[in-house]
Amino acid sequence: MAILTSSQQTFVDITDQRKLSAYLTSNLPKTQVEDPNVLPHTYVPSWSGTNLKLTPVVFLDQTSVPLGSSGLTITWKRKDGTGSETALTAGESAAANGVLTVSQNKLSAATSGMITYICYIQYYDTETKNTVNISVDMTYTLIKNAENARLADVTADTYVFKYNTGGSSVGASQATLTAQVQGVTITKWQYKNSSGSWVDYPTTTDNASITGGTLIVKPSHSIFVNNVATIKLLTSDDDVYDIVTITKMYDGQKGETGSAGKGIKSIKEQYYQSTSSTQQTGGTWSDTVPTWVNGKYIWTRSVITYTDNSTSTTNPVCVTGEKGQTGGTGNGIKSVDVQYYQSTSSTELAGGSWSTTAPTWINGKYIWTKTVTSYTNGSSEETDPVCITGEKGQTGATGSGGLSVILNNPAQTIACTNGGLVQTAVDVTIPFDGYVGITKTPCTCKVGTLPSGVTTKENTAATATASGKIVLTFAANATLGSAQTMNGTIDLTFTISGKTVVKKFGWSKSCKGNTGATGQNAVAFSVYAPNGTVVQNQSGTLTLDTAAYNGSTAITSGATYQWAKYVGGTWTNISNATSKSLQVSGADIVNIQSYRCTMTYGGKQYVDVITVEDKSDPYVSEMLSIGGFTVKNNLGGVVPYVIVRTNQKEVDALLGVISETAPANPTSGTFWYKIDHTAKSVTLMKYNGTAWAAATEKQSLTYTWYKQDKNGNEESFDKTGKVIYLSAEDIDSLATLQCDVSK
Repeated sequence: MAILTSSQQTFVDITDQRKLSAYLTSNLPKTQVEDPNVLPHTYVPSWSGTNLKLTPVVFLDQTSVPLGSSGLTITWKRKDGTGSETALTAGESAAANGVLTVSQNKLSAATSGMITYICYIQYYDTETKNTVNISVDMTYTLIKNAENARLADVTADTYVFKYNTGGSSVGASQATLTAQVQGVTITKWQYKNSSGSWVDYPTTTDNASITGGTLIVKPSHSIFVNNVATIKLLTSDDDVYDIVTITKMYDGQKGETGSAGKGIKSIKEQYYQSTSSTQQTGGTWSDTVPTWVNGKYIWTRSVITYTDNSTSTTNPVCVTGEKGQTGGTGNGIKSVDVQYYQSTSSTELAGGSWSTTAPTWINGKYIWTKTVTSYTNGSSEETDPVCITGEKGQTGATGSGGLSVILNNPAQTIACTNGGLVQTAVDVTIPFDGYVGITKTPCTCKVGTLPSGVTTKENTAATATASGKIVLTFAANATLGSAQTMNGTIDLTFTISGKTVVKKFGWSKSCKGNTGATGQNAVAFSVYAPNGTVVQNQSGTLTLDTAAYNGSTAITSGATYQWAKYVGGTWTNISNATSKSLQVSGADIVNIQSYRCTMTYGGKQYVDVITVEDKSDPYVSEMLSIGGFTVKNNLGGVVPYVIVRTNQKEVDALLGVISETAPANPTSGTFWYKIDHTAKSVTLMKYNGTAWAAATEKQSLTYTWYKQDKNGNEESFDKTGKVIYLSAEDIDSLATLQCDVSK
């Protein structure tokens, strides 16, 4: 049975005037791939290199309306994702004939990653004297490759400015800091001021800008705090930065600390309740003042803790007298208070006042103490004041120079996955130098406890001429303690000239922007018709082509293709159609025809569908619907039907009206298409003069219906006839119906 015509409907409004239809053709695929790992980002295909062009193709019924025709008006709007429609922006221009040209990579600025171009078409029909309107759109999507890990690293050609005993420079006069970044851009350099705050590096004649990849540091720059400059590189990602320190080192100017040069950290009073007034016996020392007991004696002493955590204890003093004779009223101890005096002299009280609070020790001043005992009769007595801190020690002789260790890589950022695991194994090098004054001195290092997944690969001691080096290996997939642990420190204990110095090496994870567990690029695949999707009068040929990208790289090998044709409600593979493109003969297209291409690549399949049309068939059909083309909340149904024309005249017309209720005042032989929403059916009824009954008559043409789901896959569909019932249950978001009409 030869198919005369086919129609396909994706629910549109029904109008009484002649039908205006249109579609858009695009010279480029509907996906664009962005590579964020280069600056500036690249886009494939690039709309700035090959301008994107959208061309409307317009028909009035089955007659083509050329662009630029009288009465045809075309305007364009744009929409970012699901946002509101807006006017075109710079780089988007519509020509007088209605063709839209996009000369910039506009998807790069689309917050949703999608841009829909909407074409509004208006046509004044001179035959019907009506103005008809339609809109069509096309959506373009941005696919982004995964970002590489984001890192920042700063190195310097020197980390020390050396000076001799006379204060003259004997080393480098400046340090050049060089930054290397990955996945981020440099924003600026900062330093830590005396308040501990990060502030912008001061403007100097040495640095034309503090936003470049290098920075000149000189001893004269106002960035040093206690002869150390702490400098930070900031990037476009707040979590990605690096810090270095530059040190001023003087020879022979730092003396050994005098024996009394240490400060007092705390003073604690202790008490002893003794059975004797001449010695401590029968009790224990306590931090709490004991309750006075008749016949016992309270002693006190001070325990002094110094800033180096050493301690000393003053001589005990008995602060209560012997038991007196029983008085007339009795006189007990009411309280015992220790008072302090900060004096400018170690031999007399001068320049201060007594207080019950221990003062903070100040170099050059002396702390005295006394105990005040108050009795219940209101009287009191005091012990003699005692100086409990020694005199300030004499400055020691000029030493050979302060001991110091310079850690040339105090911190490192480790690239990790978004799951908190080390992305790839990496060796971290920590150079170090030991100094006595400004003289390099041999120095060894002992590495402290390492986080899980970190091992010591190399530990080379420093010599008088060469830097030492610690190399730590961070293993791939190491958790460094746990996936949630984002940073930590490792103790490095250095031994130099018989003394030890502890430095801390800091590490932190950089997880932002890491690729997922699979690490695979996105694969984009689409089918398009570079020369349009319409043939005239089943003549000529159409080219269907595919575009496929693995990340930003076009797929040119390693993929296989299979084309299929939608026939009789089933996708049927086309023999030998296994190339990336397909030539379609116009003779194979009856009204409309859908084609599908399946690409197999990397063990996975990627599918896209395209529909082509013949606009000049001798028979044309149009699918309409009672109740429209929309249902809500999966309720109700609609009644699609097909009208057929040839030479602009309808053939095989409806035999009667389509409605839920029977026509009023019918005559014998009247037909009625009965809509039954309960039974979800449409039945052709005939009036016999007294009652309605199912008709035995048939339409002159045969109508065969097929259905595709929202993904373009065929579904079983058993509807037949010119008029059918489509239940909401048959529609899963979207259903596309096709009706083939044959004799």
